[in-house]
Amino acid sequence: MQKQKQKITIEDLAQMVQKGFMETAKKIDMDLQFKVVNQRLKAVEERLSRVEKRLSHVEERLDRVENILMIDRRRKMERLTTEMKDLKELSRLSNF
Repeated sequence: MQKQKQKITIEDLAQMVQKGFMETAKKIDMDLQFKVVNQRLKAVEERLSRVEKRLSHVEERLDRVENILMIDRRRKMERLTTEMKDLKELSRLSNF
């Protein structure tokens, strides 16, 4: 069986092209969509910037807490070392 060839007229072809153009997004539509996407992206970037600033602030506070704890630990170690030396000296003296 042979397929029957269908003749397409210039008018048919013009209608097909017209239909294709009508189904294709218009530049105005695309520009509007890009504008919406850009606005949302800008909002996300602004939120991310705020989160980064807050995180930076939290990191600074944690650094301060860490430093305070380290200083406190160092003082306790120095005090314990001094007390151990004193106890050793007392023990040595009491053995006489």
